[in-house]
Amino acid sequence: MKVLVTNNYFGTPILWEYDEGIVERIDLFDFNTHTLLTNDSPDLSYPLDLADKILMYVFNYRLTTRNFAQAFQICQINRHFARKIYKKIYDETCFSLPEMIRRLGMTFRLAENIYDDYLCEPNPQSHGLTAISLTRLGSLRTHRQFDPWDFIPQVDIQKLAVEIEEMNVDLFAFPGQFYGDTIWIRGSEDDGIYDVNTIQHPIIVLILCDYTYALIPTLRSINRNWRRFVMFLRSAFGPKTGVSIMVKSDRDIENPFIETTDMFLQI
Repeated sequence: MKVLVTNNYFGTPILWEYDEGIVERIDLFDFNTHTLLTNDSPDLSYPLDLADKILMYVFNYRLTTRNFAQAFQICQINRHFARKIYKKIYDETCFSLPEMIRRLGMTFRLAENIYDDYLCEPNPQSHGLTAISLTRLGSLRTHRQFDPWDFIPQVDIQKLAVEIEEMNVDLFAFPGQFYGDTIWIRGSEDDGIYDVNTIQHPIIVLILCDYTYALIPTLRSINRNWRRFVMFLRSAFGPKTGVSIMVKSDRDIENPFIETTDMFLQI
């Protein structure tokens, strides 16, 4: 695919597919267009199998419209839906009901804060390389295991110190008016036309640290729960969502003095 990049009046990047002189706009999500839902309680007077299908449809609709608090309400209807949605997200159900609800609650709150406090936030400096720092209680020395529900659902936006030239990848970043407008193109460029391998939008780079700001992940310590969490984010933000996690060398797993690196694991 060959792509042209332009900007609208507000500086938001717009992608156009270019094919033998013909251009066609590539549709991307606008994360500042909010779909508001009512708080009406679902009607459960249907047969159980039909109610199950209806509620899962409602759940998926609320998730894809990024109404995370209302999507989480479906998880709390009864034990059946708590287990069903937990399995849908994390592909397992071998925990007590209160623990599953706690994990789901933290998962949805984290996703909601990524949406509200990052993707919808203005990008005044038009930085194309930014990250979200998330903090976990508990020391790196005593708590090596870390999962998405362990982190305080409060995001801290940071500009990455690394430059694109230092990342040793064929990456082109196009920031916009909001952080959620940023587009990454991986490929090559020739006279303003981009030969695209992948288009990523929105961009979410995670810096996972403990309360002392020590970086937690290594190249081998990202477990399957993080990969499932990324799939969950793509369900909400779209299949082009680019998610990377800052990591450190495996030999530095207990090193509390490393706060940032120039290594990233793309999931």
